[in-house]
Amino acid sequence: MVADGEAVTTMPVILRNQLALVALLGLFLIPLTQSSLRGLTHVLTCEEAVATPFTVDLDGSVPIVISAVQVTAGEDPRLCGALEVRIAARALEQSQLELTFTTENTSSHRWNGTVTVDLSDAGMEELVSVPISIGGLDAAQTRVESVTLRIPPGRYDLSGTLLVGP
Repeated sequence: MVADGEAVTTMPVILRNQLALVALLGLFLIPLTQSSLRGLTHVLTCEEAVATPFTVDLDGSVPIVISAVQVTAGEDPRLCGALEVRIAARALEQSQLELTFTTENTSSHRWNGTVTVDLSDAGMEELVSVPISIGGLDAAQTRVESVTLRIPPGRYDLSGTLLVGP
C-alpha cells in the first residue's frame, strides 16, 4: 500500500533485462580475473624455480660462466610434477651469452611452457626478466630452445622460473 504523497517508481523491463545480461556476463568473467597469463601464451597453472642458477662475469677479457647445482639422492627433479628442465649457458663473445633450455615432458598430458630468466646484478638488484617461450610439449616429448642475450660488461646472476599450463 502506498501512502499519500509517495511516488512509486518501477524499473523498465528493458533495463531489467540489460542488468540481468550484464550480471550473467560478469559471472563468466570471474575465472579470467582469477587467472594469470604470465606464461605468455597460456594460462598459468604452475610456477616453480629452475634449480640451475648461473653467475656470469663479463668484466675480464674472457667471459666466465659459473654454475653449481646441488643434487639430493631420492629427490624428484621434475618441476610441476611432470617436467624436467635443464639449462646450459655459454659465453659467445664479450657481451653475448647463449642460454639453452632442454625441457622434457614425462607425463601423459600436453603442457605449454615458458621459462622466465631473471637477470640480477652483483648486488642482487633485479635488472630484467626475460620470458622465453618453450611452446607446446606433447606427452613424452623433449624440446630444446636456445636464446642469445646481449649483456653489458659486469657480473650478473641468472635464475629461472618455469611457468606452465595446460
